[in-house]
Order: sequence, then C-alpha cells, then structure tokens
Amino acid sequence: VVTIAADAPAADVMTLLAQRRLNQLPVIDEGRMIGIITRREFLDRLQIAEELGQGDTPDGEAELPPIRTSGSDDPDAR
Repeated sequence: VVTIAADAPAADVMTLLAQRRLNQLPVIDEGRMIGIITRREFLDRLQIAEELGQGDTPDGEAELPPIRTSGSDDPDAR
C-alpha cells in the first residue's frame, strides 16, 4: 500500500499521485493512518494555496494549508 506522511511536501504528494496513477493516498502520522487525501482534494488545496500567495517558497516547495483528512479522530477536521 502506497502511503504519504502527514507532513510531506506538496511536491511529494503530487509525484506519488501522478507516478502511481492513484486517485487517493492514505495519510500516515507516527505510523498510524489518520485519513485519506484524494487527488481532487489535493488539487483544490493546491489551487487555494496559490490563490493565497503560498504557492512558491524560497526552498521551492509549495505550501498547503494543514491537511484535513477524512477519517481523522479530530472532530474539527471533519
């Protein structure tokens, strides 16, 4: 199963989704699945980040707002 770390850079998410031709990725934090991010959700979030001027940073990594994943134990993340 292909997974992504909760704190992974946006470029890593995009690369995994594209190279593996996936529509979703389980999100892992400290060895535990905390949710799933879909391709559509990721692209929507990337567009929002770019509109907010967070698309480019000095290190070349796009910054996304904090990932809110489905299946999270955090009631605010639903």
